[in-house]
Amino acid sequence: MPPPQLPLWLVSTLGWSGTVLIFSAFLFKDRFPKKLLAIMNITGSVLFGISLVARQSYEGLFLQVAWIIVAIGDYRRAMKAPASASS
Repeated sequence: MPPPQLPLWLVSTLGWSGTVLIFSAFLFKDRFPKKLLAIMNITGSVLFGISLVARQSYEGLFLQVAWIIVAIGDYRRAMKAPASASS
């Protein structure tokens, strides 16, 4: 069953928003708390993943799912770390 059709402007906006979040998390990895970076990576991957599903690009979606799994692991480690070590 094909995914529901989304307007092209929405698909592009979701994809670009996800891309910006993922790159921002990488660029600011030394400035932002690790929890925030993990949330940015998870959110960015979900947004980008929605865009990929809408475009039926399942190879890229596989990569985003892997990225989400890694980011969830990072988030869990950041939650267990002492407050001073999570920044």
